[in-house]
Amino acid sequence: LRSQVTILNASLTDTEIEIFGYDFPERISETWTHDFYLIALELINNSIKHGRAALVTIECYRYDTNYHFQFTDDGQGFDPQQTPAGFGLNNIEKRVSSYKGYFEISSTIGQGTIVQIDMPYKL
Repeated sequence: LRSQVTILNASLTDTEIEIFGYDFPERISETWTHDFYLIALELINNSIKHGRAALVTIECYRYDTNYHFQFTDDGQGFDPQQTPAGFGLNNIEKRVSSYKGYFEISSTIGQGTIVQIDMPYKL
């Protein structure tokens, strides 16, 4: 994911992507790693395309029983109660759920979006 963020940042002119790890290993061998990579790319794409974000921040945490990922953008935001989830967000929710993970979106019009994902250690 770090290398993909570097590639994306080199090609983007109006958006910057940051990625931070907190007690997070360089590599993980969880069964959901590939799916998480696809989820991350979808969220980055949504932030740029729909949110028109100037800054996307990805934070990766390692806790005792799970990994926690937070995607924050400073885009235009939306009202989750009034905006139906599209194919991409529905796909993300299904992927996370299939691994017994947790997925939550918080957004406010004009204030950006925060997506939080918790994924368990070895299933």
